[in-house]
Amino acid sequence: MDFDVFLNAIYKTLLHSIWQGVILALMGGLIVKVGKNWKSSTRYNLLTSSFFLFMLGILVTFYLGLTSNSSNVLAVTNILSDTIQPQSKSGLIFSVHSIVDRLYGYYDYYLAHFDRLIVLIWFVVLCFRLSQMLIDLFYLEKLKSSKLSISDSRIEQSLQAMVSRLNIKIKVSAFESPLVKSPLMIGLIKPMILFPIGLATMMPLHQIEAILAHELAHIKRMDFLINMVQSILEVIFFFNLPVTWISSLIRQEREQCCDDIALELTGNKKEYVSTLVQFLELKSPTLQVSFSTNKKSVLTRVKRIFGIPNPTFNLLEKFFLSLCFVAAIVFAGIVSDKSSYWNDKFIFSSFLGQTELAKESDRVDSMKIIEHLKKKEIIKDPENFSVKITNFGLYVNGVRQPKKIHDQFLKDYVKGYEHRLHYTITVKSTS
Repeated sequence: MDFDVFLNAIYKTLLHSIWQGVILALMGGLIVKVGKNWKSSTRYNLLTSSFFLFMLGILVTFYLGLTSNSSNVLAVTNILSDTIQPQSKSGLIFSVHSIVDRLYGYYDYYLAHFDRLIVLIWFVVLCFRLSQMLIDLFYLEKLKSSKLSISDSRIEQSLQAMVSRLNIKIKVSAFESPLVKSPLMIGLIKPMILFPIGLATMMPLHQIEAILAHELAHIKRMDFLINMVQSILEVIFFFNLPVTWISSLIRQEREQCCDDIALELTGNKKEYVSTLVQFLELKSPTLQVSFSTNKKSVLTRVKRIFGIPNPTFNLLEKFFLSLCFVAAIVFAGIVSDKSSYWNDKFIFSSFLGQTELAKESDRVDSMKIIEHLKKKEIIKDPENFSVKITNFGLYVNGVRQPKKIHDQFLKDYVKGYEHRLHYTITVKSTS
């Protein structure tokens, strides 16, 4: 596979994830708003389904990015737009059309011609965040084997009783560890619940049961696996605020689902809430599923348990959703308007049909460019190559060519080369 095609597919996936994330945020906001009186499990299932739909959309986008530039015949993709800002047909300078047109102009200049730099920055940050994630994973692996001791007999008895009541088929163990500060559950195939050393001996039985009930609820629901998928997507799309926001909503609903199961097992709201509050200040690694979370989350859960209404969204979340709504309207206007005005301005190369390709390829004489490059022996394999020409450079198989050749090609083979240009030609052999 051509590296330039692979890089461009990543770039398009990252770029398209922004509007896909906007749709995800609006779906999540609608689920939370409309379903505020639904069961937590219902909201959780809907939010999780939306999250996986986003992931599916990302995979499809990446696949289209790879295949749209790879074919056994000549394939051309381009993104063309004028830097000259024409007045809209209505004559209103500040119409929606002209505003969106200008926004696309900024995209074309600042993004389309710096795809390599953008992907490089993303990759550097990704490596840093992946290293943090791996450190957390190594720490969790260390927890499974380092200085574990058999838990108190009361814990073991309560654990086995609740495992039986929840009909959990896999073996669940409970240990004490000096490396943890609060009770937590780790592992998927062989799950274990860890307690800080000496904590169980100082706790009354009802608090031990509250902790076990909550952690066993996570095991019953296989939350560790879903939490891992969330963490991976958050690492990859660290720049995508809708993704991180929806992920936080899913975690909140997940904790509430486990609260419901734990309350059904213990039957004592007051004692369960007191246990929640007691462990509020204790912190744990980020990739596990632990008993307590941050203050805001615990306060929301406590109010819900006692039937005290919580605001659906805070002020910042309302502002964020409003921005997503406006962005969705603008994008919908771009893709739905089929007039010649928009066709002249917005070329979505991943989804161009043959008619649009033929129309837009008139601006660049691709055949003469290829012929010239073959004659100069810059293209060494005539059946496998890629050529990209922009206002800023000429690239053959990802290698930038001398400025003299680039300038000559612009003058000889490109109509209106003073305007914005981002044109790619990819040829692949059938073998």
